[in-house]
Amino acid sequence: LLSARRACLEAETQEWLRREAAEDENARRELEEIASANRARREAEKSATMRMEEDEVARAEELASARRACLEADTQEYLNREAAEEERARYELEEIASANRARREAEKLVRMRMEAEEEEKAR
Repeated sequence: LLSARRACLEAETQEWLRREAAEDENARRELEEIASANRARREAEKSATMRMEEDEVARAEELASARRACLEADTQEYLNREAAEEERARYELEEIASANRARREAEKLVRMRMEAEEEEKAR
């Protein structure tokens, strides 16, 4: 009976660990998709900015120079915000993973304690 109970607990633990790993993997994939989309959006914005700057230079070098400086500052501010958002998302993902690991460890300890108590009762 104890062996069957232990096997059942082990199977439940393995299934739970598998689900947790799948959730972690899904979160990692989502973060990678967000980062990829952000990179693509930054590339598109950079290309659009460069085209706009070329048109401005054709009209007036001085005006284009001033706009270029302004756009570069805006782009840097945008990139800094994006980097901060990605860092926050990465930090949150690490916190979730850490909490999941701690929860799994706590549940493992509870199961081990329960098994030890059952074995003690069986003796």
